[in-house]
Amino acid sequence: GKQPEQLPVLEGTHAELYPSVLMGVGPDELDAQERNRRATFARTAATTIRRFVEAGGDVRGLDVNTATKAGLRRAVEPQSAAPEGETRTERGFRRASEGLI
Repeated sequence: GKQPEQLPVLEGTHAELYPSVLMGVGPDELDAQERNRRATFARTAATTIRRFVEAGGDVRGLDVNTATKAGLRRAVEPQSAAPEGETRTERGFRRASEGLI
């Protein structure tokens, strides 16, 4: 049969699982700002997958054992490939600059 649209499934899965991510990153008593900081990985992963799908990528064909955020970004934004030896801070600055442009 016909496969469901990817974005609604992604958004539904994220909405269903994100509360569990929040529980996993710290206790209920944890400051909300710190809890959100610790859960950044989940939000950035969802955003990367969302952009991949919006650019025409098909998550159903990905190998979940080898797929990475960087690989998905390169698949849809070849210019975002990190130059050799670039630090994490430099990469963040470069990506923010590219986003502004």
